[in-house]
Amino acid sequence: MAYGRTPAEERDWAEKERQQSARFYNTDLFPVLVAHHGNWDIYRNANGYCAAIPTEHGAAIGCRASHFGDMAHLRTVPDLDYVNNHEEKGA
Repeated sequence: MAYGRTPAEERDWAEKERQQSARFYNTDLFPVLVAHHGNWDIYRNANGYCAAIPTEHGAAIGCRASHFGDMAHLRTVPDLDYVNNHEEKGA
């Protein structure tokens, strides 16, 4: 039992956490696709903040959406696959 939770409670907690992440980090709030990175696509909003949103495969294996810094942070991330040679690459 993790943190004193039963397996069923642990599954419920994980599902609630996944739903909460999706409420804050989604393509409605972060509409511009910037890059791909492993099991995540990196999106940005109008203020330049980024979110890592799981690909279909990533979501299927349990990856969750999360904050991913800002456009300046992307300069420090190796192996990003920028979409359409995104003009804001690392800007």
